[in-house]
Amino acid sequence: MEAAIALFVDGGVSEVTVDAVAARAAVAKTTLYRHWPSRQHLLMDVFRHFDHRFADPPPDATSIERLRDLSRQLAATLTSPEWQRALPSLLDVTRRIDEFADAHEFEMPGAGSMSRAIAALIDEGILPRGTPVGEVLVQIVGPLTLGALFDPERIDAAFTDRLVDRLIRGYAAANDVGRA
Repeated sequence: MEAAIALFVDGGVSEVTVDAVAARAAVAKTTLYRHWPSRQHLLMDVFRHFDHRFADPPPDATSIERLRDLSRQLAATLTSPEWQRALPSLLDVTRRIDEFADAHEFEMPGAGSMSRAIAALIDEGILPRGTPVGEVLVQIVGPLTLGALFDPERIDAAFTDRLVDRLIRGYAAANDVGRA
């Protein structure tokens, strides 16, 4: 598995072939086929390697604190050394997602938890009713991902908290304008 992950990180999906993994791992292709019946199955395990769940925020945290906490966890993941190396290849997978029948099992780390935290902000009236959860998620994930790609040292807890707070204030201001 380490050989497949290394090939993926170094060159993306196209580099992860059964021949290349076998050569890098110094094993026979039959050994790989005993563990993975196809290249597709091998790739799905590579994707799963990068799919991890975030820790739940403290139970007494407010909805805003929950979103901040989860956003900080995402920022820490995206700026970790392993993700820094793999991020370009992972982004390539999202562009080519239709090529992978089971790739829907992979999602951006924390997307489910963050979506639930955003939905709670809507339910509590902190974000306006009708606010699309996915839109808010993209507005958090996008800057964190780009920051991780181009300026990872800038992406810290303070940056992440400002991002979340400004997003919430922006929606509140837009909601106030809509009521006027």
